[in-house]
Amino acid sequence: MNNKLGEFVNKIRTEKGLSLREFGNLCGLSHSHIDSIEKGYDYRTGKAVRVTNETLEKLSAILNVSEATLLNMSLNKDVDTEPQNDKKATQELTLDDFEYALFGEVRELDEEEKEELLRDARRFNEMRKLKKRMEESKGK
Repeated sequence: MNNKLGEFVNKIRTEKGLSLREFGNLCGLSHSHIDSIEKGYDYRTGKAVRVTNETLEKLSAILNVSEATLLNMSLNKDVDTEPQNDKKATQELTLDDFEYALFGEVRELDEEEKEELLRDARRFNEMRKLKKRMEESKGK
């Protein structure tokens, strides 16, 4: 069975030394759903996994690959899996720029959106800590 998306997710997850549970927490998805994506089928039903746009969005944010690329992988099309290098991502930002943008945006958020932002910040911090631990373990 050809499962380009699952193979890609598994490759990146294992390269980063993350368990299914750790990776799932970073993405905001269950470890069993990550396992199903990697295998290409739901072990409970035996049916092929169909990923939603929301799942692609969550994976895209962690894998640094566009949602369109992940969608094409889920359709088993050949794709370029280089990380996104859009112009915005390569511009240098200062802490002042970040704080200004963040605080300006937060004022316009409702409570649910603020909670989502906080979850994303916690996920980012967890990923940052894991990355630091991985770098430290490579140096030993």
